[in-house]
Amino acid sequence: VEFRPNVKRPGTFPVAVFVADPREGRIRGHIYGEDNPFAPVGTTRQQHRIIARRLHDLLDTVARGGSPDAPVSPFKNMGPQFRSEGLPSMEAVDTHHAIDQALEYLEQWWGERAS
Repeated sequence: VEFRPNVKRPGTFPVAVFVADPREGRIRGHIYGEDNPFAPVGTTRQQHRIIARRLHDLLDTVARGGSPDAPVSPFKNMGPQFRSEGLPSMEAVDTHHAIDQALEYLEQWWGERAS
């Protein structure tokens, strides 16, 4: 999940990473807090509150989850300041391993983007 600090300007930064285990039907995530290494220096306290509120709503939607016949995707209609982007699929032993792999991928991708 990415956050756009200013809707009128390009530029986003990651605020959370989620992985899905299709065998168990589980979603796990890692949320970057106020110590987000990807956040620009000028990120305000108000923006941190907006991010926290939106991610709380997203997690609430995941917890409710819908039904197997009508699953609910929390990653749709996230609003103008948020968007979700899929990372490449990867094989992992469990969801914790998948989170670690996704975080490594994100850090590597961000480093390449910054250079």
